[in-house]
Amino acid sequence: MAGEHVLVIGGGGTGAAIIHDLTRRGYRATLVERGELTAGTTGRHHGQLHSGARYAVGDRDIARECMEEVRILRKIVPESLEMNYGLFVATNEEEAAYGDHFIAACNEATIPARDIPVETALEMEPLLNPDITRAVQVPDGTLDAWRLPLHFFATARAAGATVRNFTEVVGLHRAQGRVTGARVLEHATRREYDIGADFVINATGAWAGRVLRHGGHRPADHPGARKPWSR
Repeated sequence: MAGEHVLVIGGGGTGAAIIHDLTRRGYRATLVERGELTAGTTGRHHGQLHSGARYAVGDRDIARECMEEVRILRKIVPESLEMNYGLFVATNEEEAAYGDHFIAACNEATIPARDIPVETALEMEPLLNPDITRAVQVPDGTLDAWRLPLHFFATARAAGATVRNFTEVVGLHRAQGRVTGARVLEHATRREYDIGADFVINATGAWAGRVLRHGGHRPADHPGARKPWSR
């Protein structure tokens, strides 16, 4: 591992977390982003830090993973989060009765869901339907889509990583069936140059296919490839 260089393409939330992790593991790392950091999908999402409660009934494993991520983020980047909680509400007796099953599923996934008085829920969110019959509170929150990745970039830079924004990949280099680096365009100077790497990580999300085509690759022909927003 020592001395190996990893090139990360994409300066959104995924790329930020990856280069943070790489430097913590001792890799040399460079990240390039064609625009400003977080200017793509990361800078446009709704900012919800969800506990996984919405998955609890259908997929305990995913729900448990979400809750664990919340705990980790609350520990390492509390300045980027606001734990303002979320509500699941019932509008009739049938939904209210289902609440027991919902809470049990959350508890199995380690999500601390709990009943709160309807009056309390209406105080928290006055625009709720005043006729709700039950309210369950879950540890959802909000996150700063810009500030959170910057924490990761700062950690990576402090550990020696190079982060270059406004630097676009215009070609991929291949040797013996492997991607060995990239040709990049520095937009500020219009200069092109090469970056060699032992490993190249495509963290461009919805633009992954465009990057792959630089190296003569095609995205895998499966539903997830055509729906980059799917988990």
